[in-house]
Amino acid sequence: MVHLQKMHDRYAARGLFVYAIAMHDDDEAARRLNREMGITYPVFQGKGSKLGDRFAYG
Repeated sequence: MVHLQKMHDRYAARGLFVYAIAMHDDDEAARRLNREMGITYPVFQGKGSKLGDRFAYG
């Protein structure tokens, strides 16, 4: 996630869209992790969703 944040910081102004799909069972734990890591790009909840089923890795 840190590498994605660096890419977001560097290239977002030039049109790169970075996002992540959180596959945590606990939504609040996922939000807390994002805050702690300083993540500013969009993170979507994917656990139990078509989005997660189709695009999540890991």
